Amino acid sequence: MRTFVTLLLFASLLSLSSLARAQERWTAPAEADSLGNPFWMDDAEVTARGEELYLTWCSTCHGEQGDGAGEAGQAWDPPPADFTSMEVKKQSDGALFWKLSNGNPPNMLAYDKVLSEEERWRLVTYLRHLAKDGE
Repeated sequence: MRTFVTLLLFASLLSLSSLARAQERWTAPAEADSLGNPFWMDDAEVTARGEELYLTWCSTCHGEQGDGAGEAGQAWDPPPADFTSMEVKKQSDGALFWKLSNGNPPNMLAYDKVLSEEERWRLVTYLRHLAKDGE
């Protein structure tokens, strides 16, 4: 009986921990908002290269449409970001760049050592393209 109660208590704590994490908002520091995207949203070459990077590095978790429905991210708590959501659309390019660069372990990897600064900005530009298409 004692083992059962211990397991029940452990499962309850684990569930509360998961719920708390799911409700946390991952925010970039305020200074990230001052980072300016060097690319224009309507630059076809930037968007095309951003799409290539996205499909290679991001779509497995965030889904090909950017809606957070990628296969690898389905078991995550909290789930991967939905780039078509209003919550993401309201974030500055600098905040998205900061998040992409720094990550949020264990689910979101940091890409500052994997992708160049230019590649990360191209990805941010493509994320804006996904958000626009999701309207």
